[in-house]
Amino acid sequence: FFHIETDYQSNGHDPPPYPTTEIKNISIVGNSGLGMATGVTFGCSKYMPCKDIVVKNNWILHGTSGSYHCSFVDKYYEENNSPKGLEDCLYNSINRTETIPRIS
Repeated sequence: FFHIETDYQSNGHDPPPYPTTEIKNISIVGNSGLGMATGVTFGCSKYMPCKDIVVKNNWILHGTSGSYHCSFVDKYYEENNSPKGLEDCLYNSINRTETIPRIS
């Protein structure tokens, strides 16, 4: 259904000495995952976190709560997605020492 990965430049190592890709201001709204669409992945990295992500009114026909995979999503807004579980995936994607405000 949706897959983004930002660790391709560093492969888990320190970032390169040039500007890295910035993933921000992405809206995924009103989509239907049919057929082979089974999940959503935000594979962002600690060096290139995804920021200001909006995921609203989407559904995956053959999805389950385990269909979501999230890492290093900084700020986001999530509403009315099916199956349930995306909110927890996004929230738990960063090891926070304090809560990061979610965008609205």
